[in-house]
Amino acid sequence: MRLVGEAEEEDEDKALNAMGILRTIVTFIRFMDESPEIMGQLEVVFLPMIQTVLSRILLDYLEETLEIITTFTYCAKTISPTMWSVFPMLYDCFKKGAFDYFSDMLPCFDNYISRDPHGFVTNPQAVNLTLDVVQSVINSDTSGEIEQANGCKLIEVFLLNLPGAVDQLVPGFMELGYKLIPDAETTLLKVSAMEVLINAIYYNPLLALQVFESKGWTGSFFTAWFQSIDKFSRVHDLKLCILALCKLFQIPHDQIPPMIQAGYHQAMAIIIKLFEALPAACQCKARSSSVCLRGALSLSFSSLADRKELEELEDDDSDEEEDDEIADDDFEADAGDDDEDVFSEEDAAHLEALREKAKKEEDDFLEDDDVDLEEELESTTPLDDINEYVAFQETFKGLQTANPATFAALTSGLDAKQTQFLHQLNVTADQKRVELAQAAQQKQ
Repeated sequence: MRLVGEAEEEDEDKALNAMGILRTIVTFIRFMDESPEIMGQLEVVFLPMIQTVLSRILLDYLEETLEIITTFTYCAKTISPTMWSVFPMLYDCFKKGAFDYFSDMLPCFDNYISRDPHGFVTNPQAVNLTLDVVQSVINSDTSGEIEQANGCKLIEVFLLNLPGAVDQLVPGFMELGYKLIPDAETTLLKVSAMEVLINAIYYNPLLALQVFESKGWTGSFFTAWFQSIDKFSRVHDLKLCILALCKLFQIPHDQIPPMIQAGYHQAMAIIIKLFEALPAACQCKARSSSVCLRGALSLSFSSLADRKELEELEDDDSDEEEDDEIADDDFEADAGDDDEDVFSEEDAAHLEALREKAKKEEDDFLEDDDVDLEEELESTTPLDDINEYVAFQETFKGLQTANPATFAALTSGLDAKQTQFLHQLNVTADQKRVELAQAAQQKQ
């Protein structure tokens, strides 16, 4: 901790040492995550260091410090008073100099809400400060689409983890999401912004419909959602859409806006399309080992061969520069000898070509509106505990008796293939019920 404070004085060696120590600390804490008592003691020990980095806004050590905060807040069954004391400092650090580090702070804010929802919602200061963070990120002219998408993600954390507790925030959240949709240039932001409103439907469908109707958004949003359904390609996206539509179907038929009633046959086709895409998405998620956007950008070369070749050429270039500094006179004396060239003009041209290729592919990735979104393997939400097949089966069966008008509207336009698919969904749901029951027995 003393080294972190001293390293602020522009001592490069101390700074490097401090960062190395922090990375070691992060690894050590993660190994302790199954020992709550030890974690509680470690929180107290490392609190002064966390306070120093956040209060002085020491950006060189912020990422590692945020990882420490994330680990402490995630591993505990509930957030401790020690870590709650960090929350205002985290907010101040964000507002006073670490705005660009919001994406790194997101897991911390997520944990404060999802790991201790009661503690969060009963803390008006925490709610207001987090709300200000969301608004700042989404409304700022300096935010990129990745940051705005992460702002939408934090809204989702609110709506999924605090059911029935933040009704007063729903209209404002929906407005933040809705205004991003028309100008979104990337699939990531389009989907994230739409999912703010889809989450609002799942959170409270009647309240969401009231907002849609009062703002005149009903037709435009549902049209945009259904026309963009292929962009919802990740498991979480598909599940959220299915469960939100199930919530919508459960509303009494006479309380559904006529514009939505008229599109019920289309909604049923959308449900089927979502379920058709789900198995492949689950397989993709199971195979994935790296899913965050940074990981995707770091793999911007088209092949490992290109990456390896580039690294080798850069190593040769670095070696040559070192030789220049050590024995410049000898190099000049031998400059005319082609056999002694370590890094030829052809190598230099090839290296530049590889760099241009990498830059172009990275730019294409950022600009490609149709690029598939990658799974967020490290992300967990309350939806993970819900089986969408069982949920749809329960909704569909319940409609036959509780809401027959909606059931008739949903099924009247189905063809034979769609009817058969719904039958198979019912069979799959029964299988899932058995699997869930067996898993529950094994846990006992």
